Amino acid sequence: MDGLFEGLVFVLRYTRDVFSSAIHLLRKPLSVLIFVWLLAFIIGRIFRVAFAPLCILPYISSSAFCVVPNIRHPDGKGNHTPRWADYPKMVDVQSATFEQLLDQSVGGSGLSLEIKKAEMATTDLVTLVRVSSLKSRDMLADSLADFVDDAKKTGRGLQKLSSKVGGAVDG
Repeated sequence: MDGLFEGLVFVLRYTRDVFSSAIHLLRKPLSVLIFVWLLAFIIGRIFRVAFAPLCILPYISSSAFCVVPNIRHPDGKGNHTPRWADYPKMVDVQSATFEQLLDQSVGGSGLSLEIKKAEMATTDLVTLVRVSSLKSRDMLADSLADFVDDAKKTGRGLQKLSSKVGGAVDG
């Protein structure tokens, strides 16, 4: 039994020594091969990105240089090829969105009109407060005048926004 055990230990040590020597001798060539592979990978990526604009040219676009690998589907099930855009559906969505935007901008101009009415009513109220016999009429009139100024700014801002929305939709 002892001889068998010593023989097994010798064979294992010998095998380990052979493999460690082989790996030690292959260290330089393997490192050179890995370096060349990484260099080719990096240069390939750089050229693909740098010369991608040339892929719109008729004969170059069909070359292997411009071939894009299949994109992995987000759900993880196989590859899929990119599909073309559905332009009629995109136009329908755009039209519906513009209609909704125009409907909302009409509400903004209506709100601007209501703010103008409140501004005019508050201006009349400021005049009445100034000629009244209230004890703190000056402070109240100043506060109301500040409200009128803010209402003017807000009304102008809403009108500008409505006109910009209309111009954007026309454009």
